[in-house]
Amino acid sequence: MSIQKIAIDKAITLLAASGALFHVKHGDKEWGEPVNKVNLKFGSKYPRGAMTSHIAQNAQNVTVGDVVCIPYAEFDAKTLSNATTGYLSNRWGNGSYISSRAPLGIEVLRLK
Repeated sequence: MSIQKIAIDKAITLLAASGALFHVKHGDKEWGEPVNKVNLKFGSKYPRGAMTSHIAQNAQNVTVGDVVCIPYAEFDAKTLSNATTGYLSNRWGNGSYISSRAPLGIEVLRLK
């Protein structure tokens, strides 16, 4: 008996005892129940690049010490806030700004 067969047998025994769903293929042998794939991707409410373009045009000429308000427009507050922090962190670096949700949009203060 090979070391691989011993390892697979131990893993199958452990998985079965724990009650986990599993499906193992090794060579021409299969163990367990077929497991359905879960698609974690979800469709966006907005066209690709629409938010990035909106953020970029509102934050393009911001210098250190400036405050800018990125209006919500057609975007919901949470989604725009998340996209704004991602865009600005990528563009300016982490810790280079402070952002806050305001009634009219996302307010951003550039620190460095």
